[in-house]
Amino acid sequence: MGLELTEGVIPAETNLVSRGVSFTKGCYTGQELVARLDSRGNNVAKHLRKISSSGTCVVGSEITVEGEKVGVVTSAVPSGDGSIGLGYVSRSLEIPGIAEIDGFSASITSASD
Repeated sequence: MGLELTEGVIPAETNLVSRGVSFTKGCYTGQELVARLDSRGNNVAKHLRKISSSGTCVVGSEITVEGEKVGVVTSAVPSGDGSIGLGYVSRSLEIPGIAEIDGFSASITSASD
């Protein structure tokens, strides 16, 4: 997750809150934001998702649905005839979902699948 965790990302977007944030621990940086998002159902604008593409994915490529940008590829590696990787995708895309990356079909699923 080297490229997925940057200063512009909040924990709720990565699905790490449910796996690694304690709500009983003492104070920590960002505690108020994390608690507020948790109380609102982690309703953030984008989520970290797993990408499986039939073509070659390049970091920074747009993820689109019907020509509209819904996300961006943050990491990718070759796999068989295509690629697998991670990216941040708009919450508007129903999961599992189908999108396009650089003209190739891509399956978008939960990053924990």
